[in-house]
Amino acid sequence: MANSDGRSGHLQWKPTHLHSADEAAGTLRLGLHHFAYLRAIAQGLDRVDSARRYLAIDHAASAITAHRLVVGRLRALARRRGDRRWRLIGVVIPAVGGAAGHDAPSSDADAEPPTIDTWAEANGLEDWSQAELQALYAEAFPADRKTDRNRRLLDRQLALLFELERTAAESPQPTDAIAGWFEEATAKRFIAAGWVTLDDVRLAVARGGRWWRSMPGVGRTKADRLAAYLAALLPPASVPQRLRVADAFGPQVDAAESSDVVLHLQPDQPSATAGAGSNRAVATTAGTAASTDREAIDAWIAAKAGSAATARAYRKEAERLMAWALLERRKPLSWVNGDDCLGYLTFLEHPPEDWVSLRYAVRGQPGWTPFKGPLSAGSRRYALGVLSALFDWLVSAGYLLGNPWRLVNRKIADDRFIELDSRAFTPEAWTALA
Repeated sequence: MANSDGRSGHLQWKPTHLHSADEAAGTLRLGLHHFAYLRAIAQGLDRVDSARRYLAIDHAASAITAHRLVVGRLRALARRRGDRRWRLIGVVIPAVGGAAGHDAPSSDADAEPPTIDTWAEANGLEDWSQAELQALYAEAFPADRKTDRNRRLLDRQLALLFELERTAAESPQPTDAIAGWFEEATAKRFIAAGWVTLDDVRLAVARGGRWWRSMPGVGRTKADRLAAYLAALLPPASVPQRLRVADAFGPQVDAAESSDVVLHLQPDQPSATAGAGSNRAVATTAGTAASTDREAIDAWIAAKAGSAATARAYRKEAERLMAWALLERRKPLSWVNGDDCLGYLTFLEHPPEDWVSLRYAVRGQPGWTPFKGPLSAGSRRYALGVLSALFDWLVSAGYLLGNPWRLVNRKIADDRFIELDSRAFTPEAWTALA
């Protein structure tokens, strides 16, 4: 339906087969890019190239279908307005817009004549009066009635497109249905992947990784084109924290090692290298030469890890905590206190979405994080033991004043059991009641 001003209303996608071009056109939302596409066609640009550039459509058959839908929708709008120029929409006018170039070779007779100034300069007529030049130019290049007519038709066509654009072009909204802004086949792929609105796709793209993997028939090239098309419709979504998390970790050192396990932080930020952390020991003699938190972790691993596998496991837990402290608590490892330890244990049990790596994300690329999801009770118990051992060693080495992990309850209930409320009966009480 159209409003009184000609602006099309919001039409939701219907998960049924579109039985006619008119029904398909009814779901189409007209944006500025559709008018840019039609102006390109009017001026003689190739239809498939224009569909690829403005509509994110690659295949010739889909380009033809999309062209018919856009033209049909705009012609219907113009007719409802009572505009007699509606037949010009979508028409390529020969010898003006360059339509002849689609099917027929150009000739000298079809070539655009030079401007009067260029022609005068080429023939040494710069000193002639304007009236004399115009008269001589008219004799040299007599007017072609057909060309003049076609030029007028093109002017009318472009004028109509600009008028319709002012009243009918919509501004895409994040809540708009996918089907209104993408061609039918692509829209069905998005919906089958679970993305119904523009914002669904925008967030998927912003999360990074190989977001298109759940869409059959879509590879990286097609996905990049769809992402660029979406960016032209809507401003990109705000950068998720996941990207900051991934940036906190450097490239993998050994390509043979597991990208989900081996985590090497990039050179420390000033806050991480500061030697004045609230828990830093100030001693004249220390058991380690480490002067930064990162160096302290390396020294601990070198001293306590008995194998490469253990070293990888220790580093994973230590650097996870370091990244969390820097990004969530804005403090280096040597500033972590008992409250932070409690917060980190809760975080491990329920990490926010931005800290959970995308399924197909590759380490070192957007969408990757050092977590695949919430840690089980056993994994949390292991992490607590490793981190407590790390801080014990840092205290013994004279690097830290105390171990904040000793201030928290280190008993983690097993996933299979629910802790009883403190007001529940004791085993002795149950025995007495039996």
